[in-house]
Amino acid sequence: MARAGLLASAAALAKLHQGSLARCDAPPPSPAASLKGGTCPRSGLRYFAARSRPPEASSCRSAALEALHAFALAESHGKDGGEAASKAAKALPVLTARAFAEGVAQVPHWVWTGPDGALLEEEEAAARAWAEALSVAFARCDEELGEEPVSAVLCIVARSGIYISSVGISRCVIGTEADQGDTVYCDEASVPHDANNAAELARVKDAGVAVVPPVLRFLGGRMRKASQPGLISLPDVVRARHPLAGRCFVLLGTSNLWTKGPRLPVHWAVQAFREGSCPASAWVRRAGVGEEDAAAMVLVLPPGLAEEDSPLPNHGDVT
Repeated sequence: MARAGLLASAAALAKLHQGSLARCDAPPPSPAASLKGGTCPRSGLRYFAARSRPPEASSCRSAALEALHAFALAESHGKDGGEAASKAAKALPVLTARAFAEGVAQVPHWVWTGPDGALLEEEEAAARAWAEALSVAFARCDEELGEEPVSAVLCIVARSGIYISSVGISRCVIGTEADQGDTVYCDEASVPHDANNAAELARVKDAGVAVVPPVLRFLGGRMRKASQPGLISLPDVVRARHPLAGRCFVLLGTSNLWTKGPRLPVHWAVQAFREGSCPASAWVRRAGVGEEDAAAMVLVLPPGLAEEDSPLPNHGDVT
């Protein structure tokens, strides 16, 4: 399988970036026992969620919308006890589906053109439409939230690819099986928008932000953005193509679950799934967060989602 990293596409000013590539060894697949979690009946996609604290003591939330193959994770950076994160996680999948449907109704896929004026193939037109829908959805969600800053990452699984939209410091990494499961490749599908990100730091300083906060992009936080124009809610939007063979493991996690890098979480999740354990719970446990507030989601995508007989909706459909 060719490893071109992650293909990124975004609307207007959305930042384009390419994920890094790494290898992590994993044991070969073994018959999995029954696992707790959800399953999208149409596609066979499985998803698992875990947290380090009970919901009432956590500022992190996750949400799954099976009909749309949409999965969101959000963490609040304030004192509202997770109310803003809950609102964002629940709203983003619905807002994205609505924006995609509106966009397709206004500009059908068969009239999309590329930079050279030539008509785009249906799959590439769908990719453009999803990228725009994700940017629109994050903007609308930002308008609906109040003063609580929220980091969020959203995954949409469509026939044309896996779409990751992120803002803030929640992150996503994709693991892909190869060599009949003997190898799992690891691609970073997001970058944290914080002061450790050189490009982000330069951007906010160029915008005149004097005191640099820990998180440089977020949903909500109206007063902070009004007083410091360099703080924005514009997400990164990344598209990863479905592999020709092998399963995909999509990991969504709060910022404190990545302190040991991107490869180990993928290894832990894949190993746990193959052994019949919940991959999200294994990740949270092995990350060593202790009493810190953390939340994780792990999606397991079956092979064949890019085939002509893919069970996923057609390019122009939402459900």
